[in-house]
Amino acid sequence: MDYTKQVFIDLLANCICEEKKINEIDFSKLDSEELLFLSSENTVSAIVYTSLKDFENAPEELMEKLKREFSRNALKMAKFDTVQNQVVEHLNDSDIPYAIVKGKTIAKYYPSPELRNMADIDVLVWPKDYKKAKELFHSFCDEKPGQVDNEYEYSFMANGVTIELQNNLAYEKNLAGVFDYEKYFSDLLNHTIKDGDVCELEPTYSFIFNIYHMAQHFYYAGCGVRMVMDIAVLIKHFRDTFDWEEILSTLKEIKLFEFATNIFSIIDEWFGITIPSSSYEKVQVPDDCVKYIINAGIFGRANINSDVSYFRKNGGFLKWLFPSYGYMRKYYKWFENKPAILLPAAYVGRMVHGLRMRGGVVKGISVTGQTKKDYETHKEIVSKMGL
Repeated sequence: MDYTKQVFIDLLANCICEEKKINEIDFSKLDSEELLFLSSENTVSAIVYTSLKDFENAPEELMEKLKREFSRNALKMAKFDTVQNQVVEHLNDSDIPYAIVKGKTIAKYYPSPELRNMADIDVLVWPKDYKKAKELFHSFCDEKPGQVDNEYEYSFMANGVTIELQNNLAYEKNLAGVFDYEKYFSDLLNHTIKDGDVCELEPTYSFIFNIYHMAQHFYYAGCGVRMVMDIAVLIKHFRDTFDWEEILSTLKEIKLFEFATNIFSIIDEWFGITIPSSSYEKVQVPDDCVKYIINAGIFGRANINSDVSYFRKNGGFLKWLFPSYGYMRKYYKWFENKPAILLPAAYVGRMVHGLRMRGGVVKGISVTGQTKKDYETHKEIVSKMGL
């Protein structure tokens, strides 16, 4: 790991760990632009700024840029708090069981919740209440433009904040197909608690789900440093209260133990936060996997282009070129009422549009070739991580 990447990780550790990981920085060796890039891509600029304030000789220009990101993040998170309060108030006044999941329920375990950036507020309801919940959200939110409606999730907007209403957090995301995660996580609302006015998942179930959520992102595209930090702060907070033997047994049952062990080992190495269980043994995670995570950005998008995720979800290159009739009807408005006999013509139209979006035939072929390389690299990294 180069010097700047090591400093980047150590600054994150300084934020969430009880003891400082780094006390001195040689700013003559530090690449400020690389640090800014890593901070931005992983949406941890506010955290890096907070830690870097302890270093009196930090470059003024670097600090100014990070400070602007910190201020933007603070304002953004204040809006998220306001919108979540509004969502919770409406749901609590209804008879709809729900849980706030993922980002907002993890942020509170950071030293300062507003440091943890997020893209949206995730709300889980039962499938039987999904239609009623959509009607409720329509009463105080706007629909998010340009989305594809489906039976599992729908997006709303309130005060510029995206709200994801969902009724199954693992739909059509069974990774390699060795376990039915969609079925396993279908009863999460049977395992909720209230934290103040907010309904959320019971911490053990939330932890196991967040390991799966991380694996799901890693399997289909990738995941970056912030998701690793999320698991680290949960381990730190619940270190002495979780039944770790039961958790690790569950991770084995749902075929995520090897992946989780690799993530726990990275957390062990970066932050010195260790799973207190004889069933966990730190492993040496391959350097290319660690590098892949550091460079990934928030959901792997800095490592690969967007088509690789489609490859992963739909079975490879040919299915990317020639999607199913159902997919074409679902994602191409102009084709939704067309008969299957017109599918070849639809493929031609899709390819022409795709090449145009990629800058023409020559550039489009180049992008497609790079996509295949990215796909093979990603497959290898996923395998090494135990998925």
